[in-house]
Amino acid sequence: MGAALLVEAFADAYGLTTAIWAVTALIAASGLVVALRMYENRLRE
Repeated sequence: MGAALLVEAFADAYGLTTAIWAVTALIAASGLVVALRMYENRLRE
């Protein structure tokens, strides 16, 4: 619930489109961090 309030405040300050792009960037960055950190699950050649 806290994240929703934060996104709402961000949308009020910068606009809805910018807030959506910011959330998209955070999700992509999170996925990249997980992909890089979970090296033990990668197949090794």
